[in-house]
Amino acid sequence: MWAVIFVIMFELGPGPICWLYMSEVMNEKGVAVGTFLNWTFTMIYGLITPILFKQLGTSLTFIIYGSTCGVGFFFVFFFVKETKGLSEGDLIDLYRPEDLRLKHMAQTRDTFTTDNSSVLT
Repeated sequence: MWAVIFVIMFELGPGPICWLYMSEVMNEKGVAVGTFLNWTFTMIYGLITPILFKQLGTSLTFIIYGSTCGVGFFFVFFFVKETKGLSEGDLIDLYRPEDLRLKHMAQTRDTFTTDNSSVLT
């Protein structure tokens, strides 16, 4: 029963965030890798939970899982960047290193002036 309550609360809270964020900031290959990792770790948690229940007990198992969620919260709070109001180009550059971001901006500016020079004049 506690596991069902946990799943319901997780899906109403932070559960969908990883799916939404992946689809915003990654290309198709990145989403595929992220989905694979998400389902792989879900399977691992599902396989080791009964073992942990038998070895450690229910309370300690949920303390371990709660601690993992706490670490995840701090990771998201400090390292995951906000995407609200960003254009598609800004999303592409969101996690690029600064030198690649500047290079991409220069290429985009050159492409715009080269491709549309006849339209602007």
